[in-house]
Amino acid sequence: MEKKDSIRVSLSNAQVFPSRHKNYLCAMLIKTRGIVLHTLKYGETSIITRIFTERSGLQSFIVNGVRSARAKGKASYFNPGNLLDMDLYQRDNKQLLRIKEYKFTHIYTAIPFDMVKSGISMFLVELLNHSIKEHESNEALFQFIFDQFVFLDAAEKKSDAKFHIWFMLQLTSYLGFLPELPEAEEHLQLDLSEGIFRKAFEEEKWVLSESLSQYWAILQSLEREQLAQVEIPKSVREALLQQMEVYYSLHLEGFKSLQSPRILREVMD
Repeated sequence: MEKKDSIRVSLSNAQVFPSRHKNYLCAMLIKTRGIVLHTLKYGETSIITRIFTERSGLQSFIVNGVRSARAKGKASYFNPGNLLDMDLYQRDNKQLLRIKEYKFTHIYTAIPFDMVKSGISMFLVELLNHSIKEHESNEALFQFIFDQFVFLDAAEKKSDAKFHIWFMLQLTSYLGFLPELPEAEEHLQLDLSEGIFRKAFEEEKWVLSESLSQYWAILQSLEREQLAQVEIPKSVREALLQQMEVYYSLHLEGFKSLQSPRILREVMD
């Protein structure tokens, strides 16, 4: 009579391993892409990493041995912003999952070597860490983020100064609070608390100036490929970024102040 622990059951995109994987009884092996958002050292040779995955949303993983002398730089796969293909063990009600196999799905050619692009990538990662909370699949959101990292790596320099602000604005569409653009009517101002453009007859809290509202609307209407064609003064870019942080704090519970804009300003000067 065969022992129960020798059974291996294969599913379409998953496998159950009751025998050699005692700690992962009834775990499914899932293939997915992932975007690394945060990594910290654990023990002498391991890491704990938080990854936004295409098929399972935001998940945390423990990866053993990648910091050992024999690992040959494997820890670098989990640098924030990296794009991975992974085979992971999925278990319900498990806080720390494990990864069976991983490899780069896109190898950056510019971001690690360009201070401005590296700074922008750091900003995007911090913003995503503060914004994404869901542990379920959101393929549209994942694809949007994935595409923007790939675009940033290849984009021409003229796009860089505006790209992170454009990204922050467009991300609100996937988070559910993108402002509705006004029609041709003039003299409208953006009400950050309501997320609408309207007429304001006096200074009001959370309402942007008419000039800054116009720049916001212009940037919101642009495709990313058009960023290099539009000039936005540095002072306006900084004001927009500050107000977008306010906008996020009004619409995302628990949104924390970003630290990377200060560093980004230094590398862009």
